This record gives sequence, C-alpha cells and structure tokens, in this order.
Amino acid sequence: MNTKSLNEDYSAIQSAFDGILEPSDPGDKEELGAKMLMAQFLSLIQEEADRRQLRRKDLAEMIGTSPSYLTQLFRGHKLMNLTTAARFQLALNLKFEIREVSSEQSNIPKPEGI
Repeated sequence: MNTKSLNEDYSAIQSAFDGILEPSDPGDKEELGAKMLMAQFLSLIQEEADRRQLRRKDLAEMIGTSPSYLTQLFRGHKLMNLTTAARFQLALNLKFEIREVSSEQSNIPKPEGI
C-alpha cells in the first residue's frame, strides 16, 4: 500500500469520525448538547455520592425515585430534567451554579443558527 492510499484511507476514517462527534442534524446536536449538560451535572452528583459513600439505591431514596431510573440517567438512556437536578441539589445540600462561557473559552463548537 502506498502513501497516497494510506492518506486517503486516513482522510476517510477521519471524516467518518468527525461526523460522529459533530452531528449535522440540528435535533442530534440538541440531544448531544443536552446529554453533555446532563453529564456535567451527574459527574458532580457522582463525586458527592462517592465522597459520602452513597450507593445508587441511597441516592434514589433521597430524591424519591427508583434505582433503575438513576441507572438509566447515568447510562445516558434518559435525559434528566431540572426537577430531578433540583431534587439532587436539595438531597445532597449542593448548589448548582450556571454561568455562560463563550465557545472560544470552552473549546465547544457553537451550534449553527443559534
């Protein structure tokens, strides 16, 4: 296999990979954005649960839901709503703060049309 062929293969693989990371469909972009936000919340919640040595069952009881629902959230099969975020905040005595960070600062591409 020659170098040109390798470069073409690499380019094709890179294009396919980029397509996975940056969906072109607006609905897919929104869903990815929602999952990224949820992952940030859940990461903080998991850190606090680990610090307190809480199991998913304990967390579920604290916020009034089932352990299976939490598993679905943490696996990304369901999206967390703000009510659930507020329940975690109250149950764990946390305070989530929301702030704006420009795309340039966060290295997250800004969606087109927004």
